[in-house]
Amino acid sequence: MGTWGTKLYENDLALDLKEEYIEKLKKGIENKEALEQIKQEYKEEIEDNDEETVFWMVLADTMWNLGKMTDEVKNKALKSIEKDLKKWKQESENSKDIVKREKELEKLEQILRQYILVMY
Repeated sequence: MGTWGTKLYENDLALDLKEEYIEKLKKGIENKEALEQIKQEYKEEIEDNDEETVFWMVLADTMWNLGKMTDEVKNKALKSIEKDLKKWKQESENSKDIVKREKELEKLEQILRQYILVMY
Protein backbone atom coordinates (compact mmCIF):
# COMPACT_ATOMS: atom_id res chain seq x y z
CA MET A 1 0.00 0.00 0.00
CA GLY A 2 1.19 3.50 -0.70
CA THR A 3 1.58 6.54 1.49
CA TRP A 4 1.90 9.92 -0.15
CA GLY A 5 1.64 12.34 2.75
CA THR A 6 1.55 12.91 6.48
CA LYS A 7 -2.22 13.11 6.95
CA LEU A 8 -4.13 10.13 8.25
CA TYR A 9 -5.96 9.53 4.98
CA GLU A 10 -3.00 10.05 2.66
CA ASN A 11 -2.57 6.32 2.44
CA ASP A 12 -4.16 3.65 0.23
CA LEU A 13 -5.01 1.41 3.16
CA ALA A 14 -6.69 4.28 5.00
CA LEU A 15 -8.93 5.20 2.10
CA ASP A 16 -9.89 1.59 1.34
CA LEU A 17 -10.61 0.76 4.97
CA LYS A 18 -12.79 3.82 5.53
CA GLU A 19 -14.78 3.16 2.37
CA GLU A 20 -15.32 -0.53 3.08
CA TYR A 21 -16.37 -0.01 6.69
CA ILE A 22 -18.88 2.69 5.72
CA GLU A 23 -20.19 0.54 2.87
CA LYS A 24 -20.93 -2.30 5.29
CA LEU A 25 -22.94 0.03 7.50
CA LYS A 26 -24.85 1.39 4.49
CA LYS A 27 -25.80 -2.18 3.61
CA GLY A 28 -27.45 -2.47 7.01
CA ILE A 29 -24.79 -4.57 8.72
CA GLU A 30 -24.74 -3.86 12.46
CA ASN A 31 -21.63 -2.12 13.78
CA LYS A 32 -20.35 -5.11 15.77
CA GLU A 33 -20.64 -7.41 12.76
CA ALA A 34 -19.13 -4.81 10.40
CA LEU A 35 -16.16 -4.48 12.73
CA GLU A 36 -15.64 -8.24 12.88
CA GLN A 37 -15.86 -8.52 9.09
CA ILE A 38 -13.36 -5.68 8.62
CA LYS A 39 -10.93 -7.29 11.07
CA GLN A 40 -11.15 -10.58 9.15
CA GLU A 41 -10.82 -8.93 5.75
CA TYR A 42 -7.81 -6.89 6.90
CA LYS A 43 -6.16 -9.64 8.96
CA GLU A 44 -2.91 -9.43 6.99
CA GLU A 45 -2.71 -5.67 7.46
CA ILE A 46 -3.37 -5.99 11.19
CA GLU A 47 -0.52 -8.48 11.43
CA ASP A 48 1.83 -6.21 9.44
CA ASN A 49 3.86 -3.87 11.68
CA ASP A 50 3.81 -1.07 9.10
CA GLU A 51 0.09 -1.22 8.39
CA GLU A 52 -1.33 -2.19 11.77
CA THR A 53 -1.11 1.33 13.18
CA VAL A 54 -2.82 2.86 10.16
CA PHE A 55 -5.59 0.26 10.38
CA TRP A 56 -6.49 1.02 14.01
CA MET A 57 -6.10 4.79 13.77
CA VAL A 58 -8.21 5.11 10.63
CA LEU A 59 -10.84 2.74 11.92
CA ALA A 60 -11.05 4.70 15.18
CA ASP A 61 -11.33 8.02 13.36
CA THR A 62 -13.99 6.69 11.02
CA MET A 63 -15.98 5.05 13.80
CA TRP A 64 -15.76 8.18 15.96
CA ASN A 65 -17.03 10.36 13.11
CA LEU A 66 -20.00 8.03 12.68
CA GLY A 67 -20.72 7.67 16.40
CA LYS A 68 -19.85 3.95 16.29
CA MET A 69 -16.69 3.86 18.44
CA THR A 70 -15.91 0.77 20.50
CA ASP A 71 -13.55 0.54 23.45
CA GLU A 72 -11.45 -2.06 21.64
CA VAL A 73 -10.83 0.16 18.63
CA LYS A 74 -10.29 3.28 20.73
CA ASN A 75 -7.69 1.57 22.93
CA LYS A 76 -5.83 0.00 20.02
CA ALA A 77 -5.80 3.33 18.19
CA LEU A 78 -4.36 5.14 21.20
CA LYS A 79 -1.56 2.57 21.41
CA SER A 80 -1.03 2.83 17.66
CA ILE A 81 -0.53 6.60 17.75
CA GLU A 82 2.67 6.34 19.77
CA LYS A 83 3.92 3.41 17.72
CA ASP A 84 3.19 5.16 14.42
CA LEU A 85 4.94 8.36 15.44
CA LYS A 86 7.99 6.41 16.59
CA LYS A 87 8.10 4.69 13.19
CA TRP A 88 7.87 8.03 11.36
CA LYS A 89 10.72 9.43 13.46
CA GLN A 90 12.90 6.43 12.64
CA GLU A 91 12.11 6.21 8.94
CA SER A 92 11.57 9.78 7.75
CA GLU A 93 14.52 11.91 6.78
CA ASN A 94 12.33 15.01 6.54
CA SER A 95 11.89 16.68 9.93
CA LYS A 96 9.01 18.80 8.59
CA ASP A 97 7.09 15.63 7.72
CA ILE A 98 7.65 14.29 11.22
CA VAL A 99 6.26 17.48 12.74
CA LYS A 100 3.25 17.38 10.40
CA ARG A 101 2.56 13.74 11.24
CA GLU A 102 2.91 14.45 14.93
CA LYS A 103 0.31 17.24 14.70
CA GLU A 104 -2.03 14.97 12.75
CA LEU A 105 -1.74 12.23 15.35
CA GLU A 106 -2.14 14.70 18.23
CA LYS A 107 -5.50 15.72 16.74
CA LEU A 108 -6.62 12.09 16.63
CA GLU A 109 -5.39 11.42 20.15
CA GLN A 110 -7.25 14.47 21.43
CA ILE A 111 -10.46 13.29 19.78
CA LEU A 112 -10.10 9.82 21.26
CA ARG A 113 -9.26 11.09 24.73
CA GLN A 114 -12.26 13.45 24.65
CA TYR A 115 -14.37 10.45 23.75
CA ILE A 116 -13.15 8.76 26.93
CA LEU A 117 -14.28 11.76 28.97
CA VAL A 118 -17.70 11.73 27.35
CA MET A 119 -18.19 8.03 27.95
CA TYR A 120 -17.29 8.01 31.67
